[in-house]
Amino acid sequence: MKLVDLLNKLNIKINERVNLEILNITCDSRKCNKNTLYINMNDQYLSDAINKGIKVIISDKYIDFDGITIYVKDVKSFYYKALKLFYKDLNSYVIGITGTCGKTTTATLLYETLKYKYNNLLLISSNGNYVFQSKKEEYLDTVNTTPNIEIIYDLISKYDYDYIIIEVSSQGLMDNRLEGIVFDLAVFLNISCDHLDYHKSMNEYFNAKLKLFKQLKKDSIALVNYNLDHKDEIKKIVNNLYTFGINEGDYKISYLEPSLEKMSIKLEDKWFITSLSGDFNAENISAVNAIVKILNISNDYLELALTNNFKVPGRQNIINYLDSKIIIDFAHTEKEVERLLIHLRNNCKNKLYIIIGCGGDRDKSKRPIIGKLCEKYGDFCIFTKDNSRSENTIDIINQMLTYYNKSNYIVVVNRKDAIKFGISMLNEEDILAVIGMGKEDLKLVNEVITNEL
Repeated sequence: MKLVDLLNKLNIKINERVNLEILNITCDSRKCNKNTLYINMNDQYLSDAINKGIKVIISDKYIDFDGITIYVKDVKSFYYKALKLFYKDLNSYVIGITGTCGKTTTATLLYETLKYKYNNLLLISSNGNYVFQSKKEEYLDTVNTTPNIEIIYDLISKYDYDYIIIEVSSQGLMDNRLEGIVFDLAVFLNISCDHLDYHKSMNEYFNAKLKLFKQLKKDSIALVNYNLDHKDEIKKIVNNLYTFGINEGDYKISYLEPSLEKMSIKLEDKWFITSLSGDFNAENISAVNAIVKILNISNDYLELALTNNFKVPGRQNIINYLDSKIIIDFAHTEKEVERLLIHLRNNCKNKLYIIIGCGGDRDKSKRPIIGKLCEKYGDFCIFTKDNSRSENTIDIINQMLTYYNKSNYIVVVNRKDAIKFGISMLNEEDILAVIGMGKEDLKLVNEVITNEL
């Protein structure tokens, strides 16, 4: 796109004639070249961008620069509008999924379901970004649940997709990582305490998630958990709201849980077995079932996905070790930890061992609550390092132990050593739950088991 054409669309006139072909728009100096329209958001990286050969800078302040500086009143507003104009219009059906728990499982299950019917799909999730084109899949790693807006625009403009599925975090919404993206369907799974270091209050946290529904196209669809307390607030901003749930809601399913490793799901009048288990996963399945029905797609495709040993890396992954089981789960909010531990406790025939830590530089209020949950449901707990970031690991663990009254625990700071110790304690029909840190732990546990054997 010619720079002059972009500026004309934004009603910006400049005195000089600029004949520049723009190949990318960015505020990241690492992505700069002579055909970049550079948005100066942070003076710290300006010199690096200039050294990369940029010819034009958008800024709200004076810059001593041999090229052309275009001054605007609101740099961020220009940035979002320019990105939207630069990239082609979306013809895809865009689905956004938010909630405290279950976003990744729900988004991934929907993606795997749609793969049985469609050839052109995009999944943007915390476990990575997946481009599915002509039966071939490309995986692209990610850092955040909801990536930077430039990454999102690059991904959604790469191909013409039938469906785009985006896992939407509250922080991503508040950081404007989805600015300018409009949705055809928005899904709200649940809400519980999380990210209060960022949002400060539950009301602020909910309002952040509500922003997704304000980005719905006119007369599009909102889908929410039947048990969500905030349905009425969402109804005020959408015209079409439907609910999903277990045995209740506009779209409902039933389930029976025969074991730790599987459960029976009833879709319409048909029962079948899936390798997912737990009431939380039944809710995730209910959400996908509702989406499929709203899209007028046969839930035979959902059945295919669920009966094909569907699992999400880092979410309730089970390793059989001798006569015991090791469970890997990324649970890191108090609600996720509670639901997981109740599920494991109900299905544990002998002792339940727990390996857990909490991330640093994040909501500290949940640490003693998670520690107390481990005391309540575990037979023995091993407190260890998660991702401590700038905090001291021992300080984090001590906060987790604030209300811990029993003596059935040990502190092993090194996570690999903690896992080795946990495995060494296992006897017949015990369960070892390795909680937190994400899917990386699956590799670590497998490595430890291999070394042990």
